[in-house]
Amino acid sequence: MSICKNPSRRHAPPGILTTGLLGLVTCAAAFAPAVLAEETTSAAETVITERCAEAREVMLEHRLPASPEVVYEAILSVETASEWIGSPLFELVDTEVNARPGGSFRYLFRGPDGVEFAMHGMFHELEAGSRIVHSESYDGIDWEPLRVTTVLRAIDGGTLLRASVVHPSEEICQINAPNLAQSTPATFARLADYLARR
Repeated sequence: MSICKNPSRRHAPPGILTTGLLGLVTCAAAFAPAVLAEETTSAAETVITERCAEAREVMLEHRLPASPEVVYEAILSVETASEWIGSPLFELVDTEVNARPGGSFRYLFRGPDGVEFAMHGMFHELEAGSRIVHSESYDGIDWEPLRVTTVLRAIDGGTLLRASVVHPSEEICQINAPNLAQSTPATFARLADYLARR
């Protein structure tokens, strides 16, 4: 089963975001593939744990240089999204966020040759400064929404972000885990850089 569409089509293949709201990469099957060689891997300060067989889940963890309240606002803010959401191939060109339980979000990206696609979903739970639960879907990918739970905890020097990305099936989880392993460190690095500059 392939989750990617032909990149020459109107909707470019998005791959997966780290917790969706945390960054963007292109689909591994269409561009450079990544390999998740072990159950748990780390790159820079990011720890990624794949639990596809047990729970259809990939766990993400990163330390960020700001309080949980500041990190929470940065993740949900329309004004700051362009500072860290995106990738070298896809530019964030439009953002809509209605940050309330039952509210929706939509990020529109533009890639090479003007190709566009959107990531969109709904917020299920929002606890200011501590927890975000949302569903997440992508243009051009034919699967049920991901369910992403992000928990923020205060630590010395900032925040420990832990995110659980639950997939519709074990097969999709196995396909997507390398995308997350490839994309997450760079996404978190952009968020950390933004938080350090603010």
